[in-house]
Amino acid sequence: MKEENLGIMWTPEMSVFDEEIDNQHKILIDSLKKLGKEISLDGDIKEIIDTVDVLKKYTKKHLDYEEEYMKKHKFPQLAEHIKKHLIYRTYFKNFKKKLDDEVVKNSSINDTKLELLVDAERFLSNWLVEHIILEDHKYAAYIKKNE
Repeated sequence: MKEENLGIMWTPEMSVFDEEIDNQHKILIDSLKKLGKEISLDGDIKEIIDTVDVLKKYTKKHLDYEEEYMKKHKFPQLAEHIKKHLIYRTYFKNFKKKLDDEVVKNSSINDTKLELLVDAERFLSNWLVEHIILEDHKYAAYIKKNE
C-alpha cells in the first residue's frame, strides 16, 4: 500500500500564509497519517497509543498557539473559532479516555478498539482538513486584508 493513499495530505490550498501555523498543520496531518497507517497495518497498540499521545500534546500546542495568534491580530470571530476548537478538543479527550479504558481491559487490538481507532482517525482527519480550509482561511483572509 502506498503511503500517499493513507489518510489526509497537505496541499498548498491549505496554507494560511503563516509559516509557523502551516508547519504545525503539516505536523498534525503527518501525525494523523501515521495513526492511520498504524491502524491499517494492525500496528502494535503501544505504538498507536504513543502516536495518540504525541497527537494529543501537539494538538493542544497548536490550538493554543493559533488562538493566541488570532487574539494578537484582533480577529473579530475569535470566540466562534475557539468554540470550533472546543469540538475537536472535546472529541479528542473523550476518544482518549475510551481508548485508555479499552487498553486497560485488553492490551491487544480487538474489534472494539479497532472500530474506536478507525472512527477517531476518520473524524479527526476530516475535522482538521475542513477546519483548515473553511475556518482557518477566515482568519488568514482577515489578517492579510488588515495588515
